[in-house]
Amino acid sequence: MRAMQVDRAEFLRLATLLFGIAGCGERAPAPAAPGAAAPEARAGAPLENRTEPASSSGPASEAGCDNSRGTLRACARVSPTCEGLREECSKLTEDLVPRVAEAWAECFAAAKRACRPKSLGACMQAAVERACIEPGAVDTCKALMASCETAQTPPRYTLEQCAKVVSAVKPGGPGQWEQVDEERMGPGAPKDACSLEYVLPYQPYGWMWR
Repeated sequence: MRAMQVDRAEFLRLATLLFGIAGCGERAPAPAAPGAAAPEARAGAPLENRTEPASSSGPASEAGCDNSRGTLRACARVSPTCEGLREECSKLTEDLVPRVAEAWAECFAAAKRACRPKSLGACMQAAVERACIEPGAVDTCKALMASCETAQTPPRYTLEQCAKVVSAVKPGGPGQWEQVDEERMGPGAPKDACSLEYVLPYQPYGWMWR
């Protein structure tokens, strides 16, 4: 029996033709690679690069900042030669929030036998600047500053300084410093209106420490 002769070229042509016919149907889209962005996302800016507009509400408190924590242990280190200063130190939390009171107690203790040096005022100022800004303090200060501008007495403090002062005192304390401070930072103060000159116990921003 004679072996069948196959035209190799004709076989390859027919095989190619059949393969093409089998693949004429609509092909499904290839699956997207894991993590690939959807077409809608690619049309604009990448989502991860989009940013929200910065807040213009003013200074904000640091995360985890807490005015309610603080002790007066440092009062025990206030020099006994400073008449009345140790007793004054022990009462700081009556008017100040614990965080600021603790820092002021450290200032009193650091004064040693000098008792009330000029540097004490700067130390108390720095402690106030580290106060946590309480809710509502910024809005209170915006209103105060606006009233000063209306009275043509531009405020001599920043919004952040004002908010720190407002946040440093206890609402309803015996000295009523919350009300006193707001009055003195406003245009109705009897002297040095719209300034920090006479705010807070011991007036740490006042002329007597300069």
